[in-house]
Amino acid sequence: MSEREYSITTIFIGQPIIFSNHEEAEVYLRSTTEEDNELKEKTRFFRYKTIFSDGSIFERNDLHSDEVLALHNAVGKVAKHFTKHQTDSL
Repeated sequence: MSEREYSITTIFIGQPIIFSNHEEAEVYLRSTTEEDNELKEKTRFFRYKTIFSDGSIFERNDLHSDEVLALHNAVGKVAKHFTKHQTDSL
């Protein structure tokens, strides 16, 4: 037996899919695709990025499905709060 064990995990990154609203993104995050069924033995990670109307960017990497859904819901709550605050200020 050798002195070391090497564990190598290959991670594939797909092209980003752009959504214009919170609800469409949530539908995608909750869905499974034919590709997911073919990759059952693999772990699915997400890169999450939101660009706000003022140009600021919020981004997180290497999130599991439950983590990305929780983050998406939190971002949605914050976005609704600021939208309401901006509307009330007008």
